[in-house]
Amino acid sequence: MTTPAEILLSQHLRGIAEGLDAALQKLCGERMGFVLIVRPFQQTDAHAQYVSNVERPHSIDLIQALLERWQQQAPDIPHHLRN
Repeated sequence: MTTPAEILLSQHLRGIAEGLDAALQKLCGERMGFVLIVRPFQQTDAHAQYVSNVERPHSIDLIQALLERWQQQAPDIPHHLRN
C-alpha cells in the first residue's frame, strides 16, 4: 500500500531534482549528472522512486558502474582524498 509520504515524494521529486541540479551546478561550476533513488527509510520492502537529470540509458550506466565497483569491493575513496 502506498503511504502518504510516498505520495508526497512522488509529487515533489521532480522539484527536488531541479533544486539539486541547480545547487550542484552552482557549487561545481558545471552541471553534474545524478540519479537519486529514494524510499521510506524504515520500509525496506517499499517501492523505490528515482529521479535523474540524465537520460535513462545514462542513468543505467551510472548505476551499473557503481554496482560493479561495490561488487568488486573497490574502496570508496573520496575524490578530494585521492592522489
